[in-house]
Parts: sequence; structure tokens; C-alpha cells
Amino acid sequence: FGDYILYFAREKFGEYDYYWIIDDDLYLNIDIDIFISDYNSSDHDLIAMNFSKSNKEWYWRQTLELDYPNNVYAMLYCIARFSSRAIDFLKDKRSNFSPSFRLNGNLIHPNDECFSATLLANNGFKCANLFKNDKRFNPYFSLNDVVFYEELSIDLFEEKIIHPLCSKQRKKEKLN
Repeated sequence: FGDYILYFAREKFGEYDYYWIIDDDLYLNIDIDIFISDYNSSDHDLIAMNFSKSNKEWYWRQTLELDYPNNVYAMLYCIARFSSRAIDFLKDKRSNFSPSFRLNGNLIHPNDECFSATLLANNGFKCANLFKNDKRFNPYFSLNDVVFYEELSIDLFEEKIIHPLCSKQRKKEKLN
């Protein structure tokens, strides 16, 4: 669960108002200081990729649907910003969370993308979709269209946030 990383970061580096989480298969072919500065004026507690109400077919939706009927949210953890207040809230909720969804008789905890988005959206936190208005994510940010390390020198990737990024060898391993 990606939210556990946030709890650790908050505990070890507790003096910040906001914390970014960035997956290792993202490539930020941008000036990171400018990128972060662009979001410093936002008071959103959560700014995440693809933050929105979840669709009915999403697997993880069912893990919180009993608790939040028609109000289950989704996001991607690959790049997101959380306020310290949101992290503290999520840590408390995760520590005391008792799942109600069962699969084959086993209680199933919601994953980080469902848990964080749903609990924050339904408890008065200000949330937004990171992807929506930032052209640095388009068109090379996806869940499926891999960009290879060997391609990064191509001009069209300048000033872009790229996902997923991997070596040709890793891609072969994943396909196998």
C-alpha cells in the first residue's frame, strides 16, 4: 500500500505541509523545482492522477462500496501530492480500519488508490485531478504505452512527464 510510504515520510520528515509521492517508472523530463512551485499555491489536500469517482467495473470499488455507496473514488498513486493533514487523517483511518468486503470468506482491505481517494473525498478534504490541466502529462503519460530509456533523447519528450518508462529488457520480462 502506497499510503504506508506517506506515513513513514510524515514521521521522518514531519515539518512539511505537503508531500509528493512519485513512482519509480515515471520520468520527469522537466524542471522539478518549477513543477513543484506550480502547485505550491494550491491548497488541495490531494492532487492525484485520474482522481474521480470510480467506475462501476473497477475491482477495488467493491472494497468500499458498502461503506460509501455511490461515493467510491479512484486515483493513481504514481504521482500525487498529499497535505500533511490528509496524511495524518489517512494514517488514523488506516490504523483503525475494519474492512467489510469479503472475497471467498476473507476480508479484503481496499488498496491505496481506493482507500485514500474515497476517504479524503468523503470527509471534507479538498481533492483534484492532477492530470486535468497540466500539459506536461500529455501525450506520453499512460498506463499502457511504454516509453523506453533508449528513446528519451528524442525531442518530443522534452518538458514531459512520461509513464511508464522502462528498459526493453524489463518490457520483455513483463510480457513473458
